[in-house]
Amino acid sequence: FHSENFQALSLMQARYRGKVKCVYIDPPYNTDASPIIYKNGYQRSSWASMMADRLQLDASLRSEQSILVVAIDDFEYPDLQAILEGIAHGHHHATAVVRSKPQGRPTTSGFSANHEYAVFWGADESIIGRLPRTGSKAERYPHSDRKGIYSWANFRKSGTDSDRTDRRRSFYPVFVKAETVRIPQMEWDENQESWQIKEVPSNGEEAIWPIDASSLEKVWTCSPERATDEIDDIRVERDGSGRIEIYKKYRPNQDGALPGTWWDDSQYSASESGTKVLKELFGSKDFDFPKSINLVIDCLRVGNAGPGDVVLDYFAGSGTSGHAVATLNREDGGNRKVILVEQGDYFWTVLLPRLKKIAFTPEWKEGKPK
Repeated sequence: FHSENFQALSLMQARYRGKVKCVYIDPPYNTDASPIIYKNGYQRSSWASMMADRLQLDASLRSEQSILVVAIDDFEYPDLQAILEGIAHGHHHATAVVRSKPQGRPTTSGFSANHEYAVFWGADESIIGRLPRTGSKAERYPHSDRKGIYSWANFRKSGTDSDRTDRRRSFYPVFVKAETVRIPQMEWDENQESWQIKEVPSNGEEAIWPIDASSLEKVWTCSPERATDEIDDIRVERDGSGRIEIYKKYRPNQDGALPGTWWDDSQYSASESGTKVLKELFGSKDFDFPKSINLVIDCLRVGNAGPGDVVLDYFAGSGTSGHAVATLNREDGGNRKVILVEQGDYFWTVLLPRLKKIAFTPEWKEGKPK
């Protein structure tokens, strides 16, 4: 929509009511820092009124499981929270602190801000999406098989709740023969709170208990029932002295990692992944303060914008949200739809050309397709 956003939100009520899964908006921050067509020098009451009117309309467009994501700074963060609580369409899930300006915002005195916020708001039914594991998080799981990524971890539990007295049902023997393991037949004795072993090791087998090098009675990391079901994930290792250690594949959630509230990755830098992206697309800087494409992509992931969902951004600016949706669709073959609203003249000079360019090919350099 090339439109003032209150009118656009009003117009789309009949068609999109209850159909939007994720809303991402980057409203004006109520400062004189940038020449956004929405007056970026509102008195606080005027800014609050402007936001309340639009958030009220977007609430009726969102589905019961939707997530609203709002980019905001320190100055208007308290007012935004008050507005969202007053509208009463959901509750605060989390606020992520985003290191969007590693070098700091230009200023002549006081503090040079490095951060902004991403506020996540939604109903009780909302499901928070996960983020891909990268860097050190991905390195924790260097192996993969048909079930997904994993790492090897000692089958004997350590740390908190690792003593036999903490989890008596996880203290049982594992029968080992050469490189094979099995869980023997057992029966739980409620009176003695221990497993009664119903068989003895066969020829060549050895019973291994979760007893550590200090002869302390520990426990295995899972129950005998689960160990039996996942026996293919267990292996035997022998150290130089012949001592047997048992290892099991540890599998994290295969959908990704839970998002934290401190987003400090360099990929969220507005200059590196915002301004430079536009320069590559157009060969010059055509827009002030574009958002990092990677930041918006991850906000949509956390907003659980799935392959067939509708995304809305009614402060669309340079079209980063549209670019982000196209990128996600390319990644997983999805068919997400995106609704963008912008009234500035850069709708024609930046936003629409940007969408056409990234629809043609994802990679550009100095205004030319790679």
